Amino acid sequence: MRTKLLLLAAIITLCLTGCAPNADQRIAASIADLIRADMKDPSAQQWSPRNRELLEQAVKLGEITLAMYDESALDYQQCIADLGTSTNWVKKPDGMYSEDPPLDMDDTRREKSLHDAEICAAAGFAEIEAVFSLQLYNPGLYDDPFEAIYVCINSRGDYLHGITLEQFREELAAVFSPPHDQPTHIDPTIPEVNECLIGNGIVLLVAD
Repeated sequence: MRTKLLLLAAIITLCLTGCAPNADQRIAASIADLIRADMKDPSAQQWSPRNRELLEQAVKLGEITLAMYDESALDYQQCIADLGTSTNWVKKPDGMYSEDPPLDMDDTRREKSLHDAEICAAAGFAEIEAVFSLQLYNPGLYDDPFEAIYVCINSRGDYLHGITLEQFREELAAVFSPPHDQPTHIDPTIPEVNECLIGNGIVLLVAD
């Protein structure tokens, strides 16, 4: 089945033309190595003592557990509340939280909400959430986002109908090129497919 897609948003940088993808190259050799490297980044100095402790535990375990993610997420939510921002939190089936802000939020409140979120996330939750998401949607730590999404979808079922990685790469890249409505095997109406797309930073809509 081939559907038409419209690009809604993409929050990752994709190599569309003029560059050769590095198939099978990894962000890091392991989750532990990834966290160790991030600990050396200057931004890590802003991590709270507890979040740093959780990340040090993750290095020893080789993963961030759901319990560790939940603890950091609840601390993050409390930080947001302490700064005076009111919002709703939804626990998704994958265990991660999403924010459901009030519908009547004006520009001033929205700007404050974004500012507060940046401050609270910098205390280490941003790192924990990013790594936890990688474990769910890019456990192979592929450097190439096309490959990460392709492997993720195929691990959940035959939703790509046997197309190769190169065919998948071409179809997804075409969605990012005008007129953004090219026919494709990629069907975001299938929950498992949509989870892999969103988990790797892409939101797609089905065109009428």
